[in-house]
Amino acid sequence: MDPTPDRIIRDTFSDREDAIPFFQSTLPPGLLAVLNLDTLEVEQGTFIDESMKEYRTDILFRIKTASGSPAEIYLLFEHKSQRDPHIFTQLLSYLARIYERQDKPVPVIPFVFYHGKKAWDLGTDFTTHFKLTDRERQIFAPYLPDFRFELFDLGDQDVETLTITLYVKMLLQIIRSIDTDRLDDNLRDIFELSEIFFSEQKKLEKLRKLIFYVLTRGEVPHEKVASILSSVSKRLEKEAMTAAQKLREEGFAQGLLEGEQKLLIKQMEWRFGSLSKQENDAIRACSNRDLIEAASRAILEGKSKEEVLAELR
Repeated sequence: MDPTPDRIIRDTFSDREDAIPFFQSTLPPGLLAVLNLDTLEVEQGTFIDESMKEYRTDILFRIKTASGSPAEIYLLFEHKSQRDPHIFTQLLSYLARIYERQDKPVPVIPFVFYHGKKAWDLGTDFTTHFKLTDRERQIFAPYLPDFRFELFDLGDQDVETLTITLYVKMLLQIIRSIDTDRLDDNLRDIFELSEIFFSEQKKLEKLRKLIFYVLTRGEVPHEKVASILSSVSKRLEKEAMTAAQKLREEGFAQGLLEGEQKLLIKQMEWRFGSLSKQENDAIRACSNRDLIEAASRAILEGKSKEEVLAELR
């Protein structure tokens, strides 16, 4: 399991069991009246630039309408943990890519899931993003892309009133507690009903994702998390301790890899002089420690820079 917070958000809302009740509780009534959410399916792929994949989460859903005409629409889900003025152009870019691949145009509804320490004050309409006088807006209006997005601002929501799955409710409570610096105060209450997750393997995996989210994004020491959860159940404490150990091992392995990458760069600079950005990036992109070791041996064997770099492929 990839324990990164963004990946956990993506996995959560890619699961129909969790996504359908969430959208039923958060989309405007007018939209819900024309959508058949029971037909919701996740489209494979992403519309995020390769360089930004580890920082943002987008999901595209395909949904049929209640009437069947048009046959389907798309719901674009975007996750933000900070107020980002670039959201408008990011969504515009996503929308262009989605519409570009459609044979016949069908609607795409942008939906932004936001949480953070500050309230969202950037608006939701693309055209209001432009700083224009009334006269200028009237003149330029025919030439401006015109769309809005649906906004779910966790800070404005009463999570307890949402008709969502227990798993999503707990995740939202964890996220809000982290954003308001109250995780250690709320952790026990959030996990009070977690025993239900031990009933089957799929639910247990979801529980583990919640624990990973707490450990990776929350600023509470792992030992304290385990101690708090032990007051709920010993099984929960054991899961927290196991997750913490796994994260420590992964962090240690990542540290070794980064150390070996830096050493190889130093060796190459000593032998060949300064490296280009592309050559540096090639070394840092190699996550196979055996290949990095082979490249280091190639330097000792007196091979050329090109031959050393070839060992990384």
